[in-house]
Amino acid sequence: MFQEYLAASYLARQNDPLKIRELIERQYTNWREVCVLTGDVLFETNRTQMLWKLLDVLSDAGISQPKPIEISNWRSIWLAASILVEQKLQLNSLPADQKSVCEKLRSSFITLLGTSHILLPKERAEVGLALSMLGDIRSGVCIVDGKPEIAWCRIPAGDFTM
Repeated sequence: MFQEYLAASYLARQNDPLKIRELIERQYTNWREVCVLTGDVLFETNRTQMLWKLLDVLSDAGISQPKPIEISNWRSIWLAASILVEQKLQLNSLPADQKSVCEKLRSSFITLLGTSHILLPKERAEVGLALSMLGDIRSGVCIVDGKPEIAWCRIPAGDFTM
């Protein structure tokens, strides 16, 4: 784990969030821990502006509703979720640029969670937790007036097969 921390410290000093996104997208298994630790290093060294810049770059990973999510793209979005959850970033009274990053992340998280075959269960849970921190606006999931907004559906009477 010490090697990963040293690599994360090095990446944090480079001020190049695109390099971090490139590493997580090209060699996920080798760089996963290092990239998450980079978020830790940035947070612990009070470089929150750089941390938000990293989240912004990760949120621009190129996923959108109309086209299918590429496996390399979801890794950046997962990394953003992981950093957001681990750092427990304060999301109250953010400047406009950070609010914009939160909106992009929320949209990306919703898209990613809507694609069931991409994430492992643990990763889905982490993205879901990050989405809840940002405010989950999906119908049937969100809270309205302090109560869950459940998406009910009619089920016809009669026999059915499970």
